[in-house]
Amino acid sequence: MLRTTTSLAMLATAVHSLPLQPQSPQLIKLADFTGAGPAGVHKFHDSNDPVMGGKSHSSFAVRDAGNGVVAGVFSGTCAIVPFLKAPGFCKITTVDTESYPDVSAMFSGSLAMRVRSSTPSYKGFKVAFGAKGAKHPGGSGMHHGAPSFKSGFSVSGTDWEVVHVPFSSFSIDWSDFTGDCSTKDPNGGPQHHCCTADHPEVCVTAPLLKAITSLEVWAEGSAGDFNLDIDWIGAAAAGAPAPSPSGASVELVDIASSKWRLTNDPVMGGLSRSTINVDQQQAVVNFQGEVKIVPKLQAPGFCDAETSAPLLKKYPSAAGYDGIELVLKATGPLRQFKQSWGSRGTGEFGSYKAGFNLTDSTDWQTVFIAWDQYTNKWSDFTGGCTDHGAVCCSPAHPEVCPTDKAKANIETIGIWGEGTAGKFALQIKSIRAAKAPQQAPSML
Repeated sequence: MLRTTTSLAMLATAVHSLPLQPQSPQLIKLADFTGAGPAGVHKFHDSNDPVMGGKSHSSFAVRDAGNGVVAGVFSGTCAIVPFLKAPGFCKITTVDTESYPDVSAMFSGSLAMRVRSSTPSYKGFKVAFGAKGAKHPGGSGMHHGAPSFKSGFSVSGTDWEVVHVPFSSFSIDWSDFTGDCSTKDPNGGPQHHCCTADHPEVCVTAPLLKAITSLEVWAEGSAGDFNLDIDWIGAAAAGAPAPSPSGASVELVDIASSKWRLTNDPVMGGLSRSTINVDQQQAVVNFQGEVKIVPKLQAPGFCDAETSAPLLKKYPSAAGYDGIELVLKATGPLRQFKQSWGSRGTGEFGSYKAGFNLTDSTDWQTVFIAWDQYTNKWSDFTGGCTDHGAVCCSPAHPEVCPTDKAKANIETIGIWGEGTAGKFALQIKSIRAAKAPQQAPSML
C-alpha cells in the first residue's frame, strides 16, 4: 500500500558500531559475579570509613538481577564523619589472590563497567585498581590500602549501561580525605595531582596494566544514599563499542509510560481504521482496529502504531542480542502482523520490518523475530520483502539486513496490521531485544 513518509532530523550522534564479545580484541573482562571462568573467580568484600567516628555503612551481595544477569549489588549510605565534618567512604575490594589478564593492549582505552543504579544522581562513585609495581609518588602507601589508581564516574540513569572510564583519567595520587586527585589535604597536608602532561608520574602506564592485582568500587566524598548493581568490570580498547550483554533480554519500551501514534492507510481512499490506548495500571498497550481493502487498489491497506524514545534519547542498545521478542495476545480474527524499528542512517525507508504470525490462542504468546527476518527495503504495497521490488535480507543481499550500528541506535518501534485484511485486537505487554530461544534437545 503506497503511503507518504516523513523524514525526522536526528538530534544525536551514534558512537558505537560493532558489538564487543567477551575476551575479544576490544574487551577483556576482569571480573564478574557468575562464579565461572577467569572473571568469575574474584571475591569482593565491603568496608566503610573506620576512623574518627565514621558513620558510613554499606552492604554487598551477589544476586540474581533478572534476565540472566548475576550482579554484585553495592548499597549503603556515605555519611558525614563528625570529627572531620566531611563525607566518609564505603567501598568494595577484591580480597582474593587470583590473577587478572594482561590488559596492556587497552592502555589507550578505558576501564569499562556494565552497571545500573537506583541512585543515578549520587555524585561520589569512583573505581580503582591496584597493579604490581605501582608506587605512590611520595614513596608511601595509601592510608586506605596499597597504592592504587582511582578515577570518578557517573551513572546516567536507572537502566543498564556501559560506563567507560579512560585509563588516562586515573591517578595514583588521590586524597585520603576526598578520594580526588585535585584537592589539597587539610592541616598543611599535600596537594594532590591528577594525570597530566605536567605530572606523568601519577599516571597509569601500559606495563602496569600487564599485572593488575585488585579492583575497587567506592562511594566517597559525597554524602548520601547510593546503590550500584555491577554486571561486570573489564578493560576496553579505545573507541570500543558497547559490549555484548550478559542477560537473556533487555526491555526496549517502558510499556506503562509509552506514548503511541497511529497512521492508517491515508491515500487512494484507504478505509482502514484503528485505535490505541495504554493501560498504565496493567502495563499493556491495547491496539485494535480493522485493516480494510483499499477500493482503488483492491488490496489490503494498513494500520500502524508507533512509539518513540524521548527526544534526544534512544532505547537501550539491542546490539549483541539475536532479535526482537514480543509478548502479546490477540482476540480478533486477524493473526498476521508486522513489526518495525527505526534507527539512524538506515536504508531507503528509514526502518527495518519483518512479519510475524500469532496462533489462534487468546492466551499470552511470546514471539521471537530473528534479525535476519528484517529488511530495510520492504514493499510499500504489502510491507513484505517479496513483491514490488522489495528485497529480503539474505547472504546475497546483506545491504538490506540490520547493522550492528542500527541495532545500537533504535529510536522508533512499530506494530503493524498490514497486507492482510481483517479485524484485530492486540494487547502488547513487552517489546525487548533478546537472545534466541533455546531449542529443546530432541529425544532419540
